Amino acid sequence: MDSFIDWVKKELDKRGWSNNELGRQMGMSSSAISLVLTGQRKPTWNFCAKLAQVLEKSPASVLRMAELLPPISQDQQFEEQVLYLTQKLSSESRAIVLAMLDGLAKADIPANSKASISSEEQAHLQAFRSLQPHEREAVTKMIDTLAGGKNET
Repeated sequence: MDSFIDWVKKELDKRGWSNNELGRQMGMSSSAISLVLTGQRKPTWNFCAKLAQVLEKSPASVLRMAELLPPISQDQQFEEQVLYLTQKLSSESRAIVLAMLDGLAKADIPANSKASISSEEQAHLQAFRSLQPHEREAVTKMIDTLAGGKNET
């Protein structure tokens, strides 16, 4: 349970949030938040669902962190997160991500390769450039993760 508490505290630090702000975001009292974050009360399914929503994490991953669901392999965690993030995208963005993943899987070209790109890949690049900045960032993070963190962003 300590790892869950530590994880939540790190997430709060990243956002510059206090327990009060987390409580406000979750629609809960700061004392209820404090009871969980001090280990005096175990997080409930409802608490984890609200926490996942405000932290923009998959509910399943938060429930696993809280030990309310059994652990899964890193590969399964990755697939779960990809599915969660993909479900949040518009259908157009999903199609772009799918096309990019398909191109990566077919080409399997190292990230630092100077290989020329096909007209289809150029079309994918153009589609990527047409995304909103937050969508481009999300796709870039996904590709970086798929490439094992080798892409320079």
